[in-house]
Parts: sequence; structure tokens; C-alpha cells
Amino acid sequence: PRDKKELDALEELVRKSAGFNPNRGDQVVVSSMPFNNGSMDGDLEGQSWRDSLVPFLPLIRYAFIVLLGAAVFFFFVRPVIRSLTIMERSGRTEMQAATPLAYDLRGESRPLAIGNQQEQALNDAEIARQLAMADSKKFAEILRNWLK
Repeated sequence: PRDKKELDALEELVRKSAGFNPNRGDQVVVSSMPFNNGSMDGDLEGQSWRDSLVPFLPLIRYAFIVLLGAAVFFFFVRPVIRSLTIMERSGRTEMQAATPLAYDLRGESRPLAIGNQQEQALNDAEIARQLAMADSKKFAEILRNWLK
């Protein structure tokens, strides 16, 4: 509590700084009140561990989303990709085994043309042409699937 002299000094300070005019009906009241210090200690003790996590909820949410995405990738997407690459590799080896090879003077192997007895190297365009001649409907279907 403050004494009367100090309250009068504070009231006069407020009147001067606020531009007090009694003709307008202005009023200034200064009173002394004690602060309640006990309630702040009770609030801090009453907080649970859940209340302390509230500021971190957005970070926890994003971390959960990232972990869920990583789990989906490692347990679903990655095995599918591996199985597809294994199937593609086995398909390539079967195709290479079915294609007769010739050896040039340097000792390097190269595929022979399908249905052609001459030794010549096949590039991608020549293979595509030969496959188109062999079964045009199937080749057109493959091309449509590639373009999709």
C-alpha cells in the first residue's frame, strides 16, 4: 500500500501528462492495490507435461509425416522398384542369350541380326525395325504403352 502523499503526486502527474481539463468533465482516480504474486507460482506448478508440448506440436506433426513417408518408401516403393529392376535384368539376359553373338577381331562380342546370317552389329533403331517387321501389331502396342 502507498501513502496518501504519494498517491496525490501520482494523480497530479497523470493529470499533467494526459492534458486534464475539468471543464470537459475529465476525471482521474489513482488507487493503491496489491499485486497477486501467489497465482503465478500455482500456474507453473499446475502445468503438466502435455502443456509443455503444445509449442512443439507443429514440429512433431511434420516429423511424423516425414517418418511416415520414409516408412512407405522403404517398405513399399523400394521393394517394388527392386523387383522391377530384377525382372528387367532377367529379361535382358534372356534376350541376350537368345541372340547369337559374333566376335570381331578385337575379341568384343556383338549381336547378330535376327534372321540374318551376316555378321553385323545391331543398334537400337535396327532392332526396332526388325521387331516391327516380325510382329507389327505387338510392336504397335508396345509403342503405345511407351508413349503413355
